[in-house]
Amino acid sequence: MTPSPSHPSHPIHGRVLAWTPPELLLAVGGAVQRWHVEEPSLVDERPTEAPGLDAGVRPGDFVRVVPGSTPWRALEVSRLSTSVDEGFSSSGADFWRVQRDDGRLYRNLIGRARLLDALRAFFRDRGFLEVETPLVVKSPGVEVHLAAVPVQLRERPGAPSAERYLITSPEFHMKRLLGAGFDRLFQVAKVFRDGERGERHRPEFTMLEWYRAFEGYGALMEDCEQLLTGLSEALGSGPILKGRAGGPLLDLRPPWRRLTFFEALRERGGVARPWELSVEEQERVLVERVEPTLGQGAPEILCDYPVSMASL
Repeated sequence: MTPSPSHPSHPIHGRVLAWTPPELLLAVGGAVQRWHVEEPSLVDERPTEAPGLDAGVRPGDFVRVVPGSTPWRALEVSRLSTSVDEGFSSSGADFWRVQRDDGRLYRNLIGRARLLDALRAFFRDRGFLEVETPLVVKSPGVEVHLAAVPVQLRERPGAPSAERYLITSPEFHMKRLLGAGFDRLFQVAKVFRDGERGERHRPEFTMLEWYRAFEGYGALMEDCEQLLTGLSEALGSGPILKGRAGGPLLDLRPPWRRLTFFEALRERGGVARPWELSVEEQERVLVERVEPTLGQGAPEILCDYPVSMASL
């Protein structure tokens, strides 16, 4: 959340983040406002049959603030509803959960919306068509290492239920659209994978998938470079990102290194002749030795996987 730029001249409405008399911290849209409020100026405008509360306001309460003549000093604060009225716990815990850690989750949700706007603009500006394909399908795919989430579906009232699956990716239907003549497509889709939970995996997550017809994979690599640098600029971060928890910087400026599969297994995995390993052995070296080294300081593109690992 960003500080509100100027003192408003008209009444405003917002959610209480914190109330430490005489300071009232409000979330108003995507901004934070800090008001000076004297206790006698608090008014409760809820219906008379509403549950009674102690004097003052609590995190999660929805209020109206009437500005005074002095900047950021409230003439009157009216409580319009409380976290109790709206079905939250008496302490406003549900709302406070979103606002804690200086509103980090709140800021992340706003940042995510801005990122999606910029992502869609990136593809639209390059002539891509956004599509939305089915989430529930008869056949989820043939990837041996991906487990689909089964669901029971009745096609109509009273019909027997049939087993269907949530998609593990939108690949099948998007490739059908490619075959139908659409040459540039993208989709931001919810996808599901059973039995996956860890540092890099979740059973449900959001996937971006895009396709270019009649172009080599080099064009897709350039898309990745331009997309991530463009999104970073759109969010105001610039091309060099700070690492989390004091970690190293990440320089997004292209070109990124293209590292082939067998180069990675030789350089990072310590295998002199990686093409002589079985597929299972290659994958183990990739996951255990190579993946932890990728993208240190700058993104890298791992490419030219062997044919034995191609699925479609």
